[in-house]
Amino acid sequence: MYYQLTKDGAHIAFDLSLLPNKLSAQGYDQVGLAHLLTVYGYRPAKCHTIYNGAKRLGVGEVAHLVLAKVKITKLPYRPLVEGRRIARLSG
Repeated sequence: MYYQLTKDGAHIAFDLSLLPNKLSAQGYDQVGLAHLLTVYGYRPAKCHTIYNGAKRLGVGEVAHLVLAKVKITKLPYRPLVEGRRIARLSG
């Protein structure tokens, strides 16, 4: 999910082409480009796009739309607790 914050509010979309403002006019995100071209090979780093004007939600992040404002929150990490199993050896 991608989002774009503007002076008029916030816009959320599942595709960058659906965001209303022209992204290439706002320049390119250098971290996003570096990760795209070298580290990940096909996509920008977490929460980045290749454009300065747009971001994407990261793992565990949630977008809340309240009174025409968007608030991004991160869910706390909770590791799964795995039950202990005792294996019986036949004898």
